[in-house]
Amino acid sequence: NTVLNPKMLGGWNLHNATADLPLDHFICFSSVSALIGTTKQSNYSAANCFLDALASYRHSLGLPALTVNWGAIGGSGYLERNLKAKEYLDKLGFRSLLVPDAVRVLRELMQRSASQICVAKADWEQLARFSPALGSLPMYTPLFREKSSHRSGGAVSTRVRVAAPGEQAAVVEEFLAEQVARVFGIEASQVDRNTPLTHLGLDSLM
Repeated sequence: NTVLNPKMLGGWNLHNATADLPLDHFICFSSVSALIGTTKQSNYSAANCFLDALASYRHSLGLPALTVNWGAIGGSGYLERNLKAKEYLDKLGFRSLLVPDAVRVLRELMQRSASQICVAKADWEQLARFSPALGSLPMYTPLFREKSSHRSGGAVSTRVRVAAPGEQAAVVEEFLAEQVARVFGIEASQVDRNTPLTHLGLDSLM
């Protein structure tokens, strides 16, 4: 049996129930997680991707639709009731957008014709430390101040090729330490090279 996420089912039912109505707006609240992923919450990301696709589908039918991929919103709601979640998102690089600011932005977005827009207050360089692949995606390139060579692993292959055979393992070890350090927001010299990655707090998703 297939079980639909309530967000997916609600969005689809609302689409069907209003398809013949002369709506001015059809707005879905999605999440930035649909764009960059969220550790251990693939189901949540997938549900938000569905809303993004639904808005695009409605546009193809000539129907009004807007999906907003919100980042963290503070001042009320879930984050105010769950301070640990708020602290975790802040550590990742997401900064809270206050409700009055979110409402103001939403009013502006409702005047546009786009089907999907992301609204997030974030430290993208810090976020890339927890999601290294983020720095390699072209759509995010303008958000980073770092040079792409500092974010990409491409240079390590050259370093391995030019290193002496006896030094190649050390080059790879240093590269891995740099990646782990970026995830934790520390210096590579602080990474314990003799401790398994899982004991350091990393898992396959991270």
